[in-house]
Amino acid sequence: MVLYADILIDFANTIKAEKLRRVNADLNYHLLVSDVLGISLNQAFYYTNINHVNVLATNSAGQQT
Repeated sequence: MVLYADILIDFANTIKAEKLRRVNADLNYHLLVSDVLGISLNQAFYYTNINHVNVLATNSAGQQT
């Protein structure tokens, strides 16, 4: 058990580790319009999925769990 910010937490029995999956992709496009002018476009994509999110909550007795 750990006492943190006046909250008693039993890590062994109450908290599961957060698990996440994420994917990142980055697309780049370059176009040379002339000898002195070029265009560059960049688009990034991100996806994150989190399981077992740990959230501090207050129960009906006013205790944080």
